[in-house]
Amino acid sequence: MAGYGFGAAIPAANGSFLSCFPGVQGMFLRLMLTLAGTKPPAAAIRSGLCSELDEVLAAKVVESFVPESKRLYMDKRRHSELPRHALYVQLKQDREFNAGMQQRMMENLQAAQAAVMDSGHLPMLSKPDELARICMQYADTLSSQPFLLQWN
Repeated sequence: MAGYGFGAAIPAANGSFLSCFPGVQGMFLRLMLTLAGTKPPAAAIRSGLCSELDEVLAAKVVESFVPESKRLYMDKRRHSELPRHALYVQLKQDREFNAGMQQRMMENLQAAQAAVMDSGHLPMLSKPDELARICMQYADTLSSQPFLLQWN
């Protein structure tokens, strides 16, 4: 199984999304999720997720944002859930996850390949052609490898 990570939070084995954040920040996020749920205020969505999007696209993201299950943030992941032969795309302008955090996430993913984009948190909206090119190059490398599917 292959996989992608675009500036993604990838917890270490037996960790949750919240465990990706250092001490006080992780505790604060846990408290906020417990009290306020998983939908951040519109201003936080705009400044963190939509920092490089134009106003029209940012408004669509804010309007379309729906709360996710708290379990997505709080449940621990098992090591066996990691994809093999994964690609991690580091996002240089990501306001949600800084470069050091992304480096740790790439290590947690045990990424077989890495790429870097000069992008914010949503490259699929801000730079779709560049992201597609990176994904296609990654897919090409997979097609030249031995059969990757696993049968359970």
